[in-house]
Amino acid sequence: MIFDNNNAAFRFLNSVHISEKEITKSHILPRAFCALSYRINSDTEIVSKGGSIKVKSGDITFFPANSSYSRISKKEELIAVHCEVFNDFTKEICAYAPKDSERFFELFRKIHDVYQKRAPGYLYEAGALVNMILMNICLERKNESKKHSRKFLTAVEYMNENFSNPQLTTEEIAAVCNVSEGYLRKIFRNEADISPKRYLNRLRVQRAVSLINCGFYSVAQVSEMVGFYDAKYFSTVYKKYAASSPSHYTENAVKY
Repeated sequence: MIFDNNNAAFRFLNSVHISEKEITKSHILPRAFCALSYRINSDTEIVSKGGSIKVKSGDITFFPANSSYSRISKKEELIAVHCEVFNDFTKEICAYAPKDSERFFELFRKIHDVYQKRAPGYLYEAGALVNMILMNICLERKNESKKHSRKFLTAVEYMNENFSNPQLTTEEIAAVCNVSEGYLRKIFRNEADISPKRYLNRLRVQRAVSLINCGFYSVAQVSEMVGFYDAKYFSTVYKKYAASSPSHYTENAVKY
């Protein structure tokens, strides 16, 4: 999800403040931009194709572009920041409960103030604050990762260092961790709710999005750079995690 992606980049568009004191039911149609919001005072359920999530005061939620959902609120006050996002393939609505919610509230409030005043350079200032929010989330989640077992962290570190090797196998990763393949799968299932192979493929696709968006490389080149022998198989795996095919990104990537 977006909160685990250190490569994502945001371009600020606008900000809105919403305050509803009565029970509200609304349906949001797909929009061309994504939304990052902070719940100031909330008791809300969000229902989408991906399921239902409940958000409360202090939560940060991310809504990908082109996602539709229903919002059922007993009370709702929030600040929403609308952006374009790059180098990310999150398709499901997700929520994060920060440890230091006051810090994040001040950042969202500052963004909204900057947008309301619209002083010269406000888009750059607001954009910098959006990235400050994501940076602080990354730092918090990095500290949370210390709660993972040493075996899990060793496996993840090895994947990050060797994902470009097409011969990297679950057996090799398990050997580095001094466990069996079966036990490694159990570790990932318990700590990441995903198999080691799926984790590795997701990591490879994250790196591929960044490379494709550069505009320098073909799909075949990117495929090889992130650890796939065959560009066709790479495209198949890519579509499982990203919102579209890699060729879509190459057609729309910035050319230098």
